[in-house]
Amino acid sequence: MFAYGSTQRYRLGVNFNQYPTNRPFYTYNPTRRDGFANVANYGAQQNYIPATNQPPIVKAAQYEQRAAHEEWIGKIVDFESELTDADFVQPREFWEVLGKTKDQQKNLVYNVAENLSGVIKAIRIESYGKFKMSLLLNFKNAVY
Repeated sequence: MFAYGSTQRYRLGVNFNQYPTNRPFYTYNPTRRDGFANVANYGAQQNYIPATNQPPIVKAAQYEQRAAHEEWIGKIVDFESELTDADFVQPREFWEVLGKTKDQQKNLVYNVAENLSGVIKAIRIESYGKFKMSLLLNFKNAVY
């Protein structure tokens, strides 16, 4: 026996859910693109959902009635976290382990710099801030 989705993929192709009769009202998934019978090509857009510059999420009408419930319980957020000193313990220990082998720390710095060179400026600046914080914590926790 085949599941409904498998039969649709067999009969209509992998992009069967893009046909108007099968398509949901609100959808955004740039990771599923191209291929046979594709009618919703995302063009030059990235093949992943970025952490910044996210597309706007349109709330479906059936969820508007839950507004009172959300006010009572609380709203759900995508991500809410703060960095603490404990977040830098493992990176500091990793850095120390790399220091035991010749040129490994230099290789890590080169690889990180190479990969950061291709990202947008805001992400680079944020990353530099994390490295700066890590260095400051290293000096603060160093035992002389």
